[in-house]
Amino acid sequence: MSVKNAAKQVIDALPEGASLDDVLRALAGAGSAERGEPELRAGQIRAERSPGEPPRAGDSSACGAAEAALANAHHDFQAILDAAPVMIACKSCDDHFIHVNAAFSRFVGLPTEQILGMTTFELVGQREVAQQGREHDLEVIRSGIPVVNQLVKWSGRGNPEGIWAQYSKLPLRDAAGTVVGTVSFVQDVDARVRAEEALRQSRSQLQSILEATTDAVFLKDLTGRFVLVNTAVCRFVGKSAAEIVGRDPTAIFPEAQARALMDRDRRVLAAGTSSTAEEYVTTADGVERTFLATKGPVFDAQGKLIGLFGISRDITERKQMEDRLRQAEKLAGIGQLAGGIAHNFNNQLTSILGFADLLLAGLDDQKFRGYALQILSSSRRAAELTAQLLAFARKGKYRSESIDLQRLIGETVSLLQQSIDKRIEIRQHFDTGHAVVLGDPPQLRDMLLNLGLNARDAMPAGGQLRFETAAIGLGQAEAVALGVEPGRYLRIAVSDSGVGMNADTQKHLFEPFFTTKSPGQGTGLGLAAVHGIVASHRGGITARSEPGQGSTFTIYLPLHGEAMSLDAEASAAAPGAVPKARVLLVDDEEGVLRLAAEMLRISGHETICCNDGAEALGRYRELGGQIDLVILDVVMPKLGGRDTFAALRQMNPAVKVLVSSGYSIDGEARSILADGALGFLPKPYNRAELVGKVAEALGGGRSPGSP
Repeated sequence: MSVKNAAKQVIDALPEGASLDDVLRALAGAGSAERGEPELRAGQIRAERSPGEPPRAGDSSACGAAEAALANAHHDFQAILDAAPVMIACKSCDDHFIHVNAAFSRFVGLPTEQILGMTTFELVGQREVAQQGREHDLEVIRSGIPVVNQLVKWSGRGNPEGIWAQYSKLPLRDAAGTVVGTVSFVQDVDARVRAEEALRQSRSQLQSILEATTDAVFLKDLTGRFVLVNTAVCRFVGKSAAEIVGRDPTAIFPEAQARALMDRDRRVLAAGTSSTAEEYVTTADGVERTFLATKGPVFDAQGKLIGLFGISRDITERKQMEDRLRQAEKLAGIGQLAGGIAHNFNNQLTSILGFADLLLAGLDDQKFRGYALQILSSSRRAAELTAQLLAFARKGKYRSESIDLQRLIGETVSLLQQSIDKRIEIRQHFDTGHAVVLGDPPQLRDMLLNLGLNARDAMPAGGQLRFETAAIGLGQAEAVALGVEPGRYLRIAVSDSGVGMNADTQKHLFEPFFTTKSPGQGTGLGLAAVHGIVASHRGGITARSEPGQGSTFTIYLPLHGEAMSLDAEASAAAPGAVPKARVLLVDDEEGVLRLAAEMLRISGHETICCNDGAEALGRYRELGGQIDLVILDVVMPKLGGRDTFAALRQMNPAVKVLVSSGYSIDGEARSILADGALGFLPKPYNRAELVGKVAEALGGGRSPGSP
């Protein structure tokens, strides 16, 4: 076997990752073994004379044979070095190259003969690299200690762009052990360095992404302990990465939550596929939050399962918004039904209340008067319930005025102080000088009273009831969460220090007929009506409570201009006496028609009754010049109130019309008023209310509650 082949076998047998020193020792051993000679010393690399040099005078044949043997040994060792996968170069102490292998020559782009005798500075074009190499040479020569694994960007004539190279320098010694130079082993590690740099950049980019995301990202080992966490994880749990890594969820979360998390981890690992599900954990702020967590198995390069990854997004606010939307949709559906029922009830109650009122006026017998009064009392309570239903359905607003809500709160507090336990302290804190909203004063007063009375019931042993106001601005995100338009709002907070509510109770707070009170002690319409009143005033409401920690209801109402003054309100007095008039009554409810006709007849007016809009248009076309006022129901079959009013205006642009409805002033009624109707008459009504509205309309004015 040739020395070159022997060297190749030795090199091929080296383990992956063998060092340059390993290569050198293996090559030296291979050369000595092949020739049956003792192991070569590094000092023997340099021969006494160069190959091909003629014998000196006086050499004997034995000397010639030795010379030949030495030349052969040199040739064989050169073959071994040329077979090495690394670049090898020997230099003298005075920095001259005295031996290089083929790999070195190829890289620098010069033949071996030209390299020998050159200095580092002559061969290496990069002065900084040459200077560093020479300093290492001198350090090795001076100390006799190798310099190993130095990384340098090195270019040669054969590779002008340069490569990343790793070199080691060893002392070169003669037979006596004296350092006579250096041996350098240079390995091309360009691909490895570039791959490592690419890996570093990739890791850096990945780390930047992990730290920039607001999602919690983590890795766990097979025992469930955290191996890696990003900043979001630390922020959510309120601990540093050092406090999290190496621990399992039981050291971070409450026991029940931790067990639930670990059970899901085990299911994901057992399935061997990723899955997404909601998880619940208590974060650093002490609040249980909802996370949408995607988890999956992690495998190594050989496909062995080594752990689990997780990406969790906080969806608490989204879930709350979805819950509010579902609640709003549910309440809207219930409200539609409740509004229709209340409207029909109001039509019936109009007849009951009105005829009971007329009956009472015509009775002298005290016994029968008592019966009539009981009918009126019960009917009024029923009317209050329908008013609450309409408020819940957002159809109970009859007036629209500028109101100083802080003044209204003061009036409400005065009422509460007369009717609640003296152990309850009521406080007011107003943090704004402008608290004017546009709305229906009685409804807003009912809203405040409802909240105050609910607070009273939540404090059976006494406590503190607090009303607070502040003017604030709501941005887009806050407004969307409340279901309102962005803008300036008055925030009204009504807080108590009572028994509080659990989460399940809070989910049903604003549903009609839901109550936590004992049977017979509540209708379950109070908070439903509050919700409807707030919504009909284009506002929003939230509730916050915990068992034993009291409750806070926060209402947001759009701020408006200046409030109507008391003088202005008082000046809207009813006009004086008016002449008798002919009134066209239009309503699809026969009982309401008969009642209104009788009430107006008693008051001296003449009436013409029509059951629908089409009939009314025919009578007005026939008698228009003789009709002084039209009282027009809004909701009718065949032809509704709005279309009937438009047709009446075409016949007579100066026609006088009062709008009447069992619904609120909003919706169809408001559009008719905006088109020129004189006032609004809500059902149910009594004789005094009906006659008063007629007097206002015939007197040329509008009722105080008209827009």
